[in-house]
Amino acid sequence: MFQACDQVLRADSGAFTSPGYPGNYSNEITCNYTIEVASNHVIQLTFGTFILEGPRSCPYDFVQILDDTTLLGTFCGRDGPGALTSPSNRVTVVFETDLSGVYQGFSANYVAYVPFSGT
Repeated sequence: MFQACDQVLRADSGAFTSPGYPGNYSNEITCNYTIEVASNHVIQLTFGTFILEGPRSCPYDFVQILDDTTLLGTFCGRDGPGALTSPSNRVTVVFETDLSGVYQGFSANYVAYVPFSGT
């Protein structure tokens, strides 16, 4: 049975980590971290530590980043996303683990800002 952990983050900036960080995360968890900011803002998301079970095809433990319903990427192993900027004001980070293998996990922070329009 999967253990669930969910967070909704609405501040203009903040941070979140995998469960147990900086220790190891557990098996069989699914976490949804939803970041919602003002409608005229975008979100810059930056991952510091990123140590999950590999390999690159991500069949075991992974992080998925979604902008509304569009998948921006799936990440695992030590190949984290680094920094990315969403095209909208809502991002969901999904962290899912399988039945075996535990690692340190991740730490992330975000900041919301009004994008430069160029006009």
